[in-house]
Formats: sequence, C-alpha cells, structure tokens
Amino acid sequence: MRAQFAHLVDLTDLTETTGLQIRIVPFTSGSQGVGAVETTLFGFPGEAHASTAATEVFGATVLTEAPRSVRFVRKSFERLDKVALSPVDSMNLIRSRSQELRNA
Repeated sequence: MRAQFAHLVDLTDLTETTGLQIRIVPFTSGSQGVGAVETTLFGFPGEAHASTAATEVFGATVLTEAPRSVRFVRKSFERLDKVALSPVDSMNLIRSRSQELRNA
C-alpha cells in the first residue's frame, strides 16, 4: 500500500507538466459502485463523429456509440464531478495518507 501511495504522490507531482488530474470521490459522498468498472468517454469535434463510451468488463473493452449509453456515461461523470474533491484537495489527501503510511 505504501508503494501505491508513493506512486500516486509521484503522479500528482506531474500535474502541472502533463495536465494529469487525480480527483478523489470520498466514501461520504454516497456514490456507491463508482469503482466497479473502468469507463472512458471519448468526445470528438464536429457532428460527423459521435462520442464513444468504452467500458472495461471482465478484461474486455466494450465500445458503444449509442446515444442513450453515451448520455448515461456523461451524466455519471457529471455526478462524480460534483462530489469529487478538487484536484488540490485530492493531492493534499494523497500526500497526507502517504505520509501516514510511511510513519506507520
């Protein structure tokens, strides 16, 4: 666990140069099942290319362009965005927990 938190600290240090953003969704937010599957939403400029949702399920990637499914994923991300800690608060929490693990 120490190594995992150390890796997250290293990643948070790259935020300014890479644009990587790590945000934590606290357990107290009531967002159960957030980490059940990995989902990525791809958006493309222009109307010729529809957005695509990619979901990892049992080691396989399922892609869909179905508007209803893409809307569901987009709304899920919007709900998470509202309850997630800010990037700065998330980085501070990661650093704090990492320090606690090093001192344990």
